[in-house]
Amino acid sequence: MGQQTLYFKKFYKNKGSWLPIFVFVLAILAVLVMNTRVGAERNLSGMEKEEIALNRAMLTVNEQSMASAQTEEEKAAFEEGDALSKARIAKQQSVVDLYDNESWSEAYKVKIDLIKESYGVYTGDMNASQELKESIFRQIAIYTKLAELDIKSDQEDMETQGTTFLYRMLTNFFPVFFVIILCFTLNMVFTDRFYQNIDRSLLLPQKYVKVTSQRLLFGLLVAFSLYIITCLIAYLPASFFIGCREF
Repeated sequence: MGQQTLYFKKFYKNKGSWLPIFVFVLAILAVLVMNTRVGAERNLSGMEKEEIALNRAMLTVNEQSMASAQTEEEKAAFEEGDALSKARIAKQQSVVDLYDNESWSEAYKVKIDLIKESYGVYTGDMNASQELKESIFRQIAIYTKLAELDIKSDQEDMETQGTTFLYRMLTNFFPVFFVIILCFTLNMVFTDRFYQNIDRSLLLPQKYVKVTSQRLLFGLLVAFSLYIITCLIAYLPASFFIGCREF
């Protein structure tokens, strides 16, 4: 135990050992900020706002075309399209309002209705490829589950809420971080024993294998401890500022 304490003091005093930790913590916070900013634009409300802007632009073009219609049939077709576009925009605006007011479940239900209307799920007239059909039903399944849970959605690969953000960090960043910390720690504890090209561990009364095992054990303990600490650093800010969220 005394030997491990000595290693820890040396690790603590070595500024080079803390550099990758500070860099990684800053990277975690930077990813959280970036995900929060981009996620606000790419969440359900943000995407519906983009579609509303596009549909309104198309509605304007349709109304201009209707003004130049030459026959009653053309005018009737334009009026029908105009009515459908306005009804869709109204539903999309309803999704935005409900989502922004944190009425998650109701927003998802309206969104499911929009998807089914758009792709002919209600009528059974789905003229789409098998891949597109799978994508459509996958979206419906996701929004259905979210409606049941009545929770805010997270953009895939850009999670911001506590549990999901931690999961993304664990899968993308933390394995690399663990290896980096382990390398820095082992490098410190093994190179520290040399002084003027002399291996001081050979001068100690302990056996060489025992000393080496102690150094390896210390490296693993430090790496695991810092791994857990950084997990908390990733989880707590995301949970505090955005929300906890369960899988």
